[in-house]
Amino acid sequence: MHRIAHLSDCHLRPVSGLVGGVVDADARLRRAIEVLTTWDKPCDAWFFGGDLTDEGDADTYVRLRELVEPAASACGVQVIWGNGNHDGSDAFARVLWGVGPGDGLHSDSGLRQAQPAVGGSSPEGGVGPSTLGPSYGQPDPRSLRPSKGSPNRPGLANGKPDPRSLSLSKGQPLNRTYDLRGLRFIALDSVVADRPEGRLSEVSLAWLSELLATPAVRGSILALHHPPVPPVQDAAGLWPLTNPGALAEVVRGSDVRLIIGGHFHQTSFTTLAGVPVAAASSLTYTQDLTAGRTLRGQDAHAGFNLIEVHEEQVVVTAVQLDVGVGVHRALSPADVERMRR
Repeated sequence: MHRIAHLSDCHLRPVSGLVGGVVDADARLRRAIEVLTTWDKPCDAWFFGGDLTDEGDADTYVRLRELVEPAASACGVQVIWGNGNHDGSDAFARVLWGVGPGDGLHSDSGLRQAQPAVGGSSPEGGVGPSTLGPSYGQPDPRSLRPSKGSPNRPGLANGKPDPRSLSLSKGQPLNRTYDLRGLRFIALDSVVADRPEGRLSEVSLAWLSELLATPAVRGSILALHHPPVPPVQDAAGLWPLTNPGALAEVVRGSDVRLIIGGHFHQTSFTTLAGVPVAAASSLTYTQDLTAGRTLRGQDAHAGFNLIEVHEEQVVVTAVQLDVGVGVHRALSPADVERMRR
């Protein structure tokens, strides 16, 4: 089994400011990391699915890395970064991926190069080094360089990505793939520059179509910030994914087992071309659905989604960060084992 934590819409503010003057986004992220590093459900990857910062500034991405990556490295977990409409594409790519327009690896920029965490979940489901070779948990080399008709095709030098292939062209979609013990994780860029709504470019759709032409060993998880989910509240209809039909045509009949997104700050489930879709809520604040069609952000019920990929099924569970008063005695795995005897 594979496990992926999907954390979306962190909205970290510059200099640890409060979101809306109310919510400490850094504290929410620290709380999520506390859960992820102490519970007994080890993950293969933590996917941060866009709107990682509120204003897209480089200093906040540096702070984000400092909060997340040491904890992930200690757990042997792969960190996967995805961008959203609040993110600054250049700063995101430079700080989190270590690449930028025409600047290659930025090895002399003073910023740490973005490197995937070492190790990952073992084939038995525990946390430990990969047994599948040095490419485990690394970005698929094909996703690292643009070429004709595709945003991400690399050159290789001695079997490794050529550092010269890691630069980004202005406006290039931020698409990448990752191999998680045979499960292909695809991060697809749905951002439209300077706009809140999302759209998949023809370049990204062509790249995705070519990628999916070859099935992965254990199927694919497709992630994008703007999920193909019809809006529940009227205002959300102002910033949807504007071309879900084009995505449906690409994923129909493919090995994609689940499509995930965020953006709307509410947990939602649907299907697209027969593929399950799961939208995660925000790690920082959520929408008050008791308000009906009226959009009202609230400081309540923040959390993330836990994705568990079984051989024949995929389970998505919403994990809320707040803990309520217990209504019955807790049953630990050891208690359950005793009850089964």
